[in-house]
Amino acid sequence: MTTTLARSITRFIGAAALVAVALNGSACIQKETRSVMYLDPDGSVTWSILESDVRSDAATPAERAGEEEGYRREMLANPTPLVAWLDALGGRAITRTVLKYTAPFEAHTVARFDRLDALLVSICQAAGSRCVSDIASDGRRTRMTLEQVGEAGEGTGTDVGTVTDVLDGLRLVLGEGTFVEAVGFTLKDGRTATLSDDLDAEHIRLVLAWDVPGR
Repeated sequence: MTTTLARSITRFIGAAALVAVALNGSACIQKETRSVMYLDPDGSVTWSILESDVRSDAATPAERAGEEEGYRREMLANPTPLVAWLDALGGRAITRTVLKYTAPFEAHTVARFDRLDALLVSICQAAGSRCVSDIASDGRRTRMTLEQVGEAGEGTGTDVGTVTDVLDGLRLVLGEGTFVEAVGFTLKDGRTATLSDDLDAEHIRLVLAWDVPGR
């Protein structure tokens, strides 16, 4: 079931393109997704996406076998829809490792991004929204801001349903230091943040600041 958070994010980045379905577009493929952005003190990000227990819940063995074979082909494609989407967002050093080749499948995708705010702006742009952002450091504190300022016309990103799964439940984990300010995020502890359940889908404004001792 789509959560309030997922609905807010989906409206923000374009509901038409970002439907919560599996990589092969089948409504009967089920999976668990663990999505974590590991945030370095300088604002760069390693995005880790683990898709596990991927299987069909179709009614008959023949239907399950057909859907799972379709997913397997997508899982082995070069690139997969998820990899293509991350590449379009500006990801680099993208790797995808298939951990289990038979149902239930498991795969792990990792991408590097130079700046968290630029990644979020790319998501806006891909959906046809216009956002402005900044990351600024003052002593030991770094502060990221992002605000939606309008529409940019037609989206330029993916038209496959690979996105809601990796954004619903997304966690940001700070590699060093402590989060000290958050708008649009919920701080789970000093080093873990998630997007807020009450995020305003009509006008996104995000602020996240962290302190790194000794800087």
